[in-house]
Amino acid sequence: MQTILTSAPWLLCLLLLSCLCAGLQFDLDLDPTRQLGSRAACAVLRCASLASSGQGQGRVGLKNISSLTILKTSRLSRHGKYRGGIEVEVASLSSQQPRVTRVFDGIKADGKLDAMRASLTLELFKSSDCLADFMCQLRTVDASGVDSVSSSRVQQSRRRPDEDSFSLNMSPVSLQILGLVHELDSKLSVASYLAKSCAPTLMS
Repeated sequence: MQTILTSAPWLLCLLLLSCLCAGLQFDLDLDPTRQLGSRAACAVLRCASLASSGQGQGRVGLKNISSLTILKTSRLSRHGKYRGGIEVEVASLSSQQPRVTRVFDGIKADGKLDAMRASLTLELFKSSDCLADFMCQLRTVDASGVDSVSSSRVQQSRRRPDEDSFSLNMSPVSLQILGLVHELDSKLSVASYLAKSCAPTLMS
């Protein structure tokens, strides 16, 4: 019994971590083969809610998807240096707009949403967009009406020529992995804190 109680914080931590990290995948393809007419895309972004091995059952469990959105960070140049700007919505899926297929400002958006599954793909044709930072955001709601948000980023701006040599030597995939590790570390800290807070209750 003591062993179970001692390991309870770790079990709770793992459970919370799996809940916090599940549900979202954001991929960047810098060598796309798809084309729009005679123009070739310089990059393709794909954001989707993750499906489990059980057919028709989402990893978000009993939560319904309310929206899936891709945002671009507008970076402002000052004295040759790039700094963080505001996030602008590029494309979005929601219960009011469950499907999107359109071409605008050098971007082709294609996506579909239902209660347990959502996916959104952007084909980028402007070089400035292929060097921009993007964030994918998934919003879900459970049976009790509680909303939750998951997000993931790709940071292309670090590939700009005015960045330091360390950033220049890193691929976009490596930068994406570093971003995910940072998010994972933050979520682990939250889960660890919650586990420690719940431990006295579990042991009483």
